[in-house]
Amino acid sequence: MLATTLLDVVAARWMTLEQTQWDAIVVGAGPSGALCAFELATMGAEVLLLDRQVFPRWKVCGCCVSSGAQTVLEEAGLGDVLMRAGATKLTSLRLGGWSQVAHVSLQQSLVVSRSVLDQALVDAAVDAGAVFRAGVRARLGRAGSSHRSVAIKSGGAEVMLSARVVVDATGVGSAFQAGLGDAGPKSIVAPDSRIGYGAVYRLGSGLSPLLDAAYPRGIVHMAIGPRGYVGLVRLEDGSLDVAAALAPAIGKAVHPTELVRNILKEAGFVALPDTPDAGWKGTPQLTRKGTKGGERFLAVGDAAGYVEPFSGQGIAWALAGARVLSPIAAEGIRSWDDQLVSRWEKEYDHTVGASTRFCRGVSWALRRPLLSKTGVRLLRRFPTAAGPFVRRAAASPLRLRTSA
Repeated sequence: MLATTLLDVVAARWMTLEQTQWDAIVVGAGPSGALCAFELATMGAEVLLLDRQVFPRWKVCGCCVSSGAQTVLEEAGLGDVLMRAGATKLTSLRLGGWSQVAHVSLQQSLVVSRSVLDQALVDAAVDAGAVFRAGVRARLGRAGSSHRSVAIKSGGAEVMLSARVVVDATGVGSAFQAGLGDAGPKSIVAPDSRIGYGAVYRLGSGLSPLLDAAYPRGIVHMAIGPRGYVGLVRLEDGSLDVAAALAPAIGKAVHPTELVRNILKEAGFVALPDTPDAGWKGTPQLTRKGTKGGERFLAVGDAAGYVEPFSGQGIAWALAGARVLSPIAAEGIRSWDDQLVSRWEKEYDHTVGASTRFCRGVSWALRRPLLSKTGVRLLRRFPTAAGPFVRRAAASPLRLRTSA
């Protein structure tokens, strides 16, 4: 049950996996999972945070942190995490398509690599009392009268754990719930969903000065084409992060390098070298509706649903979802009620869902060449026209709920 003293919280930090029963097991240590573990541990719960990758690890992501995402972290008491992680400021968006380029001002956005950000959030969860184990595979088991089981496997050995509440933060297209078979909820993929691809080029290692000058720091460079879009941004260490959303039918037949090169060329951007330092790495199809939970388990972050983000919304959705879910999960730890899933679905729809619907509209527009081409031309002549869009895109999903 929930710990009630500081001594209990400190003791929980040093527990090993010899302990098989927990208040909460959070699977997936990205922003949503790490923040959820932090929140529950701060409330006094015995929390086990798991991830299949060894940290720090690289991940396909645009790495932009909107002002709304920063607000969520500040409200969680983690406002200093980004600066301590070395996040750098973004001042503008360079939007290119059909040889037209527009420059749009950004409001208080930051950029930081996911390897650094995720590690910082995991460290915060551990400092709050959560136990973290990386390099383990997990699958959701059956529900009992008072616990839900989770099987974890590392080094060939499998251990069965249980928790009063299990939080699925395993991301897009995860197999965590696959063990439930036909009894488990299904993820619904949008028919026009694109596939995400990512790579990193380390510009400090003697790469072309032309490329270094073409993609300066402090700017999000986004190229739009009929087959997808590509975002490029310099990270805190000077390397160039590339994140693309590409049409899956083409992506299966052509290597991402060629697709990205064509989109950059069509937009009038400088081409990238053939071989990145990290990547190319792909994701499952992005736009989908996921389950929000079941008996004694709740899904958050990309596992609960995802839409192609435009610039920095993905991290904001993950963090906001964790903030909304955590008190619901804490109630489930004290006394589970199936109505908690319905409550989470409604809260998700009013916060993260509202923000994803906005981005779904943007994604729809980007798929229509005439509409997006006209938009780029308009912004080239009247860049201030993007102000309302930028403010809406950067807003905290939690603030959107407050103002609704």
